Amino acid sequence: MGATVASAAVVASSRAGDQRFRHWYAKLQRTSAGPRAAQALLRALLAVDVRPILPLAQAPMLVLHRRDVQFVPVEHSRYLAEHIPGARLVELPGADMPLVWESQGVVLDLLEEFLTGVRRSVEQVSNSLKSSSSRSCTSGLEIHSKALQRRRSVGTCATCGLAQRSGAC
Repeated sequence: MGATVASAAVVASSRAGDQRFRHWYAKLQRTSAGPRAAQALLRALLAVDVRPILPLAQAPMLVLHRRDVQFVPVEHSRYLAEHIPGARLVELPGADMPLVWESQGVVLDLLEEFLTGVRRSVEQVSNSLKSSSSRSCTSGLEIHSKALQRRRSVGTCATCGLAQRSGAC
């Protein structure tokens, strides 16, 4: 998959109709790695097979996966949860690969519960769902763009801290 506007729909189908997001995502891909580096990374990822060592995992594991992701079927996460001792699988609604792009509050609540052992009330989780669904990627992009503009003089992005290439992180 190349750095194209169309590739955003595979990774974040909820944003497929958002032209600004699609262009931002294509730019992110192009500036993250050159074609050779991206190809080498994908080949390395496809060559790794950790299935034989999954039963050896000793740390608690939380496996989060969106049910409708096209690029990586949920069956992969189900396999992980079945073969890692004590792993907990949570299948989330939605189709965006990055967990924080849809229902961020729910994801953060699950992580908080996993790390602290404390589960918030149904009302608190419901409020998180309402507030996260009202947020938009556009506002996140605007915040990121403003932070980037503030840090242009030093050449790093204030939001993610990564060095910039060609004026984008």
